[in-house]
Amino acid sequence: MLILAAFSGFLLVSGNAYSQKHPKHPPKKQKDSTAAPISIGKVLEKSDSLVVTEVNLPLADSADDRPMFSLDGNIMVFGSRRPPMPGEVWRQRQNPPFNWDGDIYYRVYTDTGWSIPINAGQLINNGGDQNNPTISPGGDEVVFVSNGGIYRSKFISGALQKPELIPGDIQTIYAQLNQVHFQYQQTLRAKVINELNSDSDLVDLFKRAPETRDVYYKERLLNYLKDDGAIKFFEAMTRFESAFTPDGKYVIFSENFGKKGQYGFDGDGDDDLWALSISPRGRWDTVRALNGRVNSPYSESYPFAAADGTTIYFSSNRPCQNCPMNAWGTDDIYMTRLVDTGFTQPVALPYPINSTAGDYGLTITADGQTAYFLSNRTGKSKLYQVRLRSQDSVFTPKPVILMHGSITDAVTGKPIRGQIFVDELTSGKNTFSVTTNDSGIYTLAIQRGHRIGLEAMADGHLPKSERFTYPASGKFDRRKLDFQLSPIEVGSMTEFKNVYFESGKSDLLPESRLELDRVVDFLKKNKNASVEIDGHTDDVGSDASNNALSLARATSVMNYLSSHGTRADRMTAKGFGKTKPLKKGTDEESRAKNRRVEMVISAYSQ
Repeated sequence: MLILAAFSGFLLVSGNAYSQKHPKHPPKKQKDSTAAPISIGKVLEKSDSLVVTEVNLPLADSADDRPMFSLDGNIMVFGSRRPPMPGEVWRQRQNPPFNWDGDIYYRVYTDTGWSIPINAGQLINNGGDQNNPTISPGGDEVVFVSNGGIYRSKFISGALQKPELIPGDIQTIYAQLNQVHFQYQQTLRAKVINELNSDSDLVDLFKRAPETRDVYYKERLLNYLKDDGAIKFFEAMTRFESAFTPDGKYVIFSENFGKKGQYGFDGDGDDDLWALSISPRGRWDTVRALNGRVNSPYSESYPFAAADGTTIYFSSNRPCQNCPMNAWGTDDIYMTRLVDTGFTQPVALPYPINSTAGDYGLTITADGQTAYFLSNRTGKSKLYQVRLRSQDSVFTPKPVILMHGSITDAVTGKPIRGQIFVDELTSGKNTFSVTTNDSGIYTLAIQRGHRIGLEAMADGHLPKSERFTYPASGKFDRRKLDFQLSPIEVGSMTEFKNVYFESGKSDLLPESRLELDRVVDFLKKNKNASVEIDGHTDDVGSDASNNALSLARATSVMNYLSSHGTRADRMTAKGFGKTKPLKKGTDEESRAKNRRVEMVISAYSQ
């Protein structure tokens, strides 16, 4: 899904929960947030093609931070330091500039609009700071920072469950970072104290005016902290502002891991963008930096991965090289795309999305039509929205279609945890896969204008495939697709809907390998199963020619499986010609359904 730059020798990190925003700028007002189909407030600014409006939400507060949305746009999560709402007796007061500790909140979209903010409750918000939440594409898991640790919580039946530390190397990395923070602090403090104690003139001054010692201490300490990133690293702030990629396989996050050759680990300095991969078992292990076009010696924060799987947005305080004067502020929003060679050079979004103030935390709905972002352009930080149009495609995500559905057992009807593989058939590439949640539900976004193959797979069951052509524009009604998978038993059958042949021949077309390679994997995992490959044709031509063609095609599939590691004695091939049509009729739709290859379990032992 993502091409990530190699990250050599990186040891990872934890620290205090990130509790302060952008200490490097003149202090900003506390940030605000909000969500998807939201009512519109007054028009604030507009240009020829873009109109920025304030967003209205029930009980919005200027202490709310960036909202993040499930892929379907129906759940919003955000952190907030708002005053306690009724019943939030666990909330704790804090010293300025914050009045209250951070808690995790969420809203749910219903027929009447967005709900009021719902505090996640004491299972999640158990004192201290809980910050920077994000939500998985399927809306079934929320990730957040709690007192220096990275946690996740299942979202079940409208409520967040007891959180757990996310397993994997990410915890080791943050623990090591915490140690490096401490060592960095101790080393610099000791160096400054030694300098002050070694200067006889200063020692004499401190005896006469003890209050001056603190002034000199801070001045000398700042001499060693030569940039904003070093200051923030010294203060041991943990950001971990994060966003899932739409396939749920990666998390993009912002963190100050130090500056290569100077302090900490191998970062570019200040906050950088990193990507970590999530294993099928849910471990968060491999961490890499997004390539050099994205990160800079300045701060990169608030990452967001668009539904097209190739467009990433983030905020940065870097100098903007080509921004007009009205679109360059203390923070600006940038866009980069993933191409074959990596991420493109980041481009600043135009006015009025960017302004002379601080603009950050952009998210875009899965349909690509509405962007939400935070800005302090009118003083207090507020949430704004802008309607995107086709002429804005230079910085908007590629258009997608959302599809959702479930995987269930064809016999019992019970939900199954499995994977949906998405293949781009024209190019012959597997683009990504998604995993269902514990209820067997999946949601995925597929780029328009492509011929797509889908295949559902789950342990103990035969795979099942489907195919679609998604139009580049216009309506597409097939947005829900449920897969009923047959358990592995003698007589169970599945059709290979994405196995293709040259017209009238048995030669496999290149795109067929995507589905067949997964059939090879299926047979490797289920070594006690033997299969029969059955070929079928339409009613065009003689019985003899159709029988021969169907057998030749079944044999071609069997030979492919054999050449890729499946024992030949586990397979047989049969040709049924036109004797077993799925649909009666002489129209092309019926004939297309009848031209097929199937796999049947012929023998199986547990």
